[in-house]
Amino acid sequence: MVGHKGKLVVHILTGSQAGIELHCDMSWTGEIWNPVSGPGEDRMTEAAFSDCERTPARCGDHPPVLALGLPWHSVLFRDPPEEGNDDIEGVQLELSCAPGESSVVQGQLIGHPTRTNSHLRGLLKSSDGSVEAEVETSIKIKHRGDHKIKIGP
Repeated sequence: MVGHKGKLVVHILTGSQAGIELHCDMSWTGEIWNPVSGPGEDRMTEAAFSDCERTPARCGDHPPVLALGLPWHSVLFRDPPEEGNDDIEGVQLELSCAPGESSVVQGQLIGHPTRTNSHLRGLLKSSDGSVEAEVETSIKIKHRGDHKIKIGP
């Protein structure tokens, strides 16, 4: 098991919540494995967001970000494309500013991890395309057990 703690920043670009920015603490738990050949992989099995700050502060007191569709699958590429070598697919977030006012956005986050940190970014969209949100994460990676992360040659 691998634990991740860090920050989540969401900029809602379009839709009824356009202009809202969310800054949350986040924690994820998952697994990482390196097959004999091919890229390494991981799976995010749990995700939680807390201490969220909203700008403008017109949201209610309920949790403004929820993780959906877990586990999220990730591939760690040895020779990265220009945009990054960690590709987390199937990311789904429910963004909610007030009761009855929520949007589910989905897509992928891409970034460049090191053995201790990862910075991922992506443009997530609702299934009908009416809502778009820029999402950034800054994660510190904590290893539990004998697992080691090997990135690069």
